[in-house]
Amino acid sequence: MGMMGVMTGSHISPASAVPAFDGMVDAHHLTVVIDGVARFEQLIHLIRSAKTSLRLFYYIYADDDHGAQVRDALIDARHRGVAVTLMIDGFGSGDLRDDYFASLTAAGARFAWFHPRMGRRYLLRNHQKMLIVDEATALIGGANIASDYFVEPARGTRWHDLAMAISGEAAVRLALYYDELAQWVGSEQQGIRALQTILNKHSDATGHLRWLHGGPFQRHSPFTRALRSDLDRARVVDMIQAYFSPNWSFLQRLARVARRGRVRIVTAAKSDNATTIGAARHCYPRLLNRRAQIYEYDRAKLHMKLMVIDDIVYIGSANYDTRSLYINVELMLRIEDHSFAQAMRAFCTGQHSQSQQISLPLLKQIAGPFRRLRWLIAYFLVSTVDYTITRRLNIQPVPRRKQ
Repeated sequence: MGMMGVMTGSHISPASAVPAFDGMVDAHHLTVVIDGVARFEQLIHLIRSAKTSLRLFYYIYADDDHGAQVRDALIDARHRGVAVTLMIDGFGSGDLRDDYFASLTAAGARFAWFHPRMGRRYLLRNHQKMLIVDEATALIGGANIASDYFVEPARGTRWHDLAMAISGEAAVRLALYYDELAQWVGSEQQGIRALQTILNKHSDATGHLRWLHGGPFQRHSPFTRALRSDLDRARVVDMIQAYFSPNWSFLQRLARVARRGRVRIVTAAKSDNATTIGAARHCYPRLLNRRAQIYEYDRAKLHMKLMVIDDIVYIGSANYDTRSLYINVELMLRIEDHSFAQAMRAFCTGQHSQSQQISLPLLKQIAGPFRRLRWLIAYFLVSTVDYTITRRLNIQPVPRRKQ
């Protein structure tokens, strides 16, 4: 079957001059919204439109004005008779008080923490973000439930992010995954192999729209397997990545694409963690020497996770860093469609004018020996130390079968 996607155009969100993209891919309606205010309006609208069910999972849920509005909208949904299930990550939302959702559960909603019970699994995180409405529409992307993701203008301490709503049969598949994950979260055992089975089972091997889950696998997750395969064939890659510190294998893959084609990457000049910026800068010379173009977005804190690889788009929760590639539970939607890829590549290009291009001469100018050492240490911490400790604590090697 050939690719069926046709972009139906773009429009300007009333909240700002940042375009939102709408299109059809394989009988699914996709809407990508960039503007923070418009993204929050989209989130609340979807919750208020629910007739039968709402399923939510978020890595961070903050006790602030926007968090309260979402909680109140979920309570209103319960009063309409809508079944509501909410899960949040125990690490990402660790500052939230225990009784924050008492009014929601009193209204009849189901609530649970993703917080593996075994103490040594403290570093295991579910980094996914999703809202599923009536098993008909799913909302995914990088944004958590916190005011800094939904306030405009997106400058200073605010996060620059995106969200995508997808309506169609794919939402049904995601709901099936959510329900099995909820069972795992509520179980007494919470075995890692059981979690791996769920992530594998609900990742798609074929199709123009594929849900791909990442997680703590012994080798590659469904997400990293698909990404590795796509990069090995790629000739043109555009990325916007909040956190960019891949391991050697995935850094080399990008370098090879840059050598045979074109690679353009937008990374963060501002973040919540200066170590991640240093780690990314440690990776720049290898890519710049292969003619890759690198830009640092400096108008706000960058939080997007977007990859356009030839005619394939990845949108979801995963960064291009070692933790997202190998450890975190992640959710990505792989969309194979020429028109949609063109639209998202054009969006990536538009971010270049809002960023500072990084060249080898500029890098040498700002990076003396001491700063380069700091970048190397930062890369070692986020790509090696964190990766090694977390995997050893959480992933048991598969025993060999007796011959």
